[in-house]
Order: sequence, then C-alpha cells, then structure tokens
Amino acid sequence: MQIKTETKVGLFVIVALMILAYMANYLGAFKWNSNQYQSYQVWFKNVSGLTQKADVKISGVKVGWVESIRLVQPNSMVEVVLMINGQYQIYQDAHVNVHQDGLLGTKFIDLAPGTTGVLLPGQCLPKLGLPSASIDDLVNKFDQVAKNIDQFVTQLTPISGDLGSVTRRLDQVLDHDFNNILNNLNNNLDTIYTVGKKINDGTGSFGRLLNEPELYEDFKTTSQHVKQVFQACENVGWVVDSHLEAMAKKVNGYCYKNAKSYFGGRLHLNKDWYGLFQIVSSDQGGVVDREQIYTNYFDQAGNLLTPDELKNLGCSYAIVPPITKEEMVERNTITYSYQVGKLFGNHYAFRFGVFENYFGMALDWDIPFNNDNIRWVTTMEMFDFKGQNNLDDRRPHLKWLNKVFLFKSCYFAFGVDNFASKKTTSPFFGMGIRFGGDDYDACFKND
Repeated sequence: MQIKTETKVGLFVIVALMILAYMANYLGAFKWNSNQYQSYQVWFKNVSGLTQKADVKISGVKVGWVESIRLVQPNSMVEVVLMINGQYQIYQDAHVNVHQDGLLGTKFIDLAPGTTGVLLPGQCLPKLGLPSASIDDLVNKFDQVAKNIDQFVTQLTPISGDLGSVTRRLDQVLDHDFNNILNNLNNNLDTIYTVGKKINDGTGSFGRLLNEPELYEDFKTTSQHVKQVFQACENVGWVVDSHLEAMAKKVNGYCYKNAKSYFGGRLHLNKDWYGLFQIVSSDQGGVVDREQIYTNYFDQAGNLLTPDELKNLGCSYAIVPPITKEEMVERNTITYSYQVGKLFGNHYAFRFGVFENYFGMALDWDIPFNNDNIRWVTTMEMFDFKGQNNLDDRRPHLKWLNKVFLFKSCYFAFGVDNFASKKTTSPFFGMGIRFGGDDYDACFKND
C-alpha cells in the first residue's frame, strides 16, 4: 500500500510535536504539578544576574524554582517570587542567598528555612536576600585598593617632612582655644541639666508625655489595635471561580433541557474560615410563585376517580361534571448564594448558608491522590428542604458535584443535580476556571 505525501507530512508533524512536548517537559518548561507548590516573596537590593526559572535549593537539594523577578520603583528594590514544594515548611527567620555553581555555572537560590515562627504561603520573608559576590566587583575593589596604597606611599614622604610643623601648629591651637572649648562645654552641660530637670518635673510637652501614665496606656492600646488591624489584613485572601453545567433528561418522551452558570468567589479572613458568594444563572430558573389549576373527576356518589378508573370507565358509567384546575409557576432565572465555610485540615470543608435562594449546607472533600498531576474535588450539597423548587414532589434538593483539575486554573465538572427528585433528576457536565490572589487557593484546594 502506497502512503500519500500528505499522510507522511502529517505523521512527521505529529512525531515532531511529540518530541517537542517531551523535551519541553524534560527541560521543565511546563510545571504540571505546580498546585503542590506554594509561593513566597523575598526582596533583594541586587539579584546579581539571577534569572527566572532558576532553581531553589535547601542544603543542595532542589525544592522549587524562581517564579518571577520584578524591579520596584522608586527605591529600585527587586521583588522575587519563589515557588517552594508544600512539604517543606518555611519559618519567619528564614533567609536566602544567591549562589553560583562553580566559577562559570548558573546561579540559584540557596534557602535556609529557619526554625522559629511558621511563615504562611504568600507571605514575604522578613530578611533581605543576599546577592552573590560579583567577579567584576572583586576586581574593581582590588584595583581600587592598589591605587590607594600607591597614593599613600606617594604622600607619605611630604607628610613626614611636615610632621614637625603640624605638631607646632597643634600646640598653638590648644594654647589659644582650649579655655574657650572648656567654657562652651560647661554652658552645654548646664543646658542639658535644665532640660533633664524639666522632664523629671513633668513640665513641658515631652515631660508630660513621660510622666502621665494614662497617656502612656492610651498610646500603648492604640498601637496594639493598629498592629492587630495590619495582621488581620495580611491574612485576608480571595479566590474567584466560574463554571458551567449543561444537563438534559427525557421525561414522558419530552427532553427537559437546562443550563446553569456559576460565578462567584471566596474571601478568606483567616486560615480556617471563609465566606462564599455566587450568582447563579439558569435557563429554567428557581420557583418564585406558583398557582395550581387541575381537573378532577367524580362518580355519582361524589367519590374521586383515580386515573386507572377513568381509563377503564365504561360508557354507561355516569360521572358528574369534572372540576378543572391548573398549575402556573413563576420562575426567576437569577438566584444567589451566600455561605460561610469552615476548613478542617487540608482535605475537608463544611459550608452552610443560602444555596440558590434556599437555606442549605454542603460538605467538600479533596480526594488525596499519590499522583501530583491529578486533583479531584467532590461536593455534596443539600438545600431547599421543603422542595419548593419542585413541581411534582416536596423532597429536598440534593446535588452531587465533581471537579477534576487537569491544570491549576482549569477543570472539568460533572455530577447529578436534584437526584432525590422522582422526575427532575438531571446528570450534567461542564467546564470551569478559577484563580486566586497570592495563591490563597492553597489554603484549601477546593470550594
């Protein structure tokens, strides 16, 4: 069989793309397991030629990489963001140095993790980073030292010749001005004594400040409150999430279709508690108001006829005029969710509040995997306990949602919506995207 030229070209392109993808993965161009890493900031006065994607090592072992390098004006400080493997804990007294592999090797970050005070992900190392010694600086300094030695030797001879005249001039200055110096010194000591006495007696603004205990306590309390406010602001973080759910189910030969889109985010006030807000848009919407109008049939005795009895009803069997009623439903296509969540460890979270305009609760589980490239989050939600959003029954609304992350910010969504209902159970699938400020999504890796 003869292979066409187009087929050969296509096979060649596919093989080339596979080789390119393998080389990019081998060289570390893509960080497939970046969700296992946490970011930290460190400031430098000079990074000494450090480049992005450079290695970060602890005791010579690679534990991460340099994510970004940014020059901040107007003080010309350099902000460096480090991505560190989450299994290594960083402390408040940690410090970093820029080192170089050999004389001509690449530069890397040498990290000493410290031992005191845990440093949270996204925070900045308190100590400035130290740059590596530059060969050009060493050469320039050595050249400057040589020049200074040469100048010193050159000037030493005339200075030694004038040493006698300098000594005689110094004697004249001391004899003439020594008494004036002593008088000025006595006057300054008297002034210092007067100021100290006023402070000790509590006179003057500064003396009152030092001698009023109430004013001191107020100043101390105010400074503590300001410190608490700054600490609370440092722990605040956010995560934005949006995804789409498409569903369809046939009931009595008719296909009921619906699609929901979710947009919202989380606000982390501290490590354990967060608030969640969502806007939910739906084709069918949620029930706002309903009016039921339906038809019932009765026999001559006034008994209600069941559907089976109506089906088998003979022509000679007499019935009274039916009573007709209808059911009209008003729906709102936009609903809202307001929830409060509590984190338990690194894999569980419990939420409660308003789910799509109804009170409810939910449990989230980040399923642990040994593979760093796979992350699966499963969620069970229960709300609308009286079934007000259902037409044919009054069972609570139960929803099973799964999010499978193939990348850090993108995921596939699937599950079953309202699976406790008899007629409106709807499997769904969709996709979503999320991102967070300062990598606060690492506080808990799911919703």
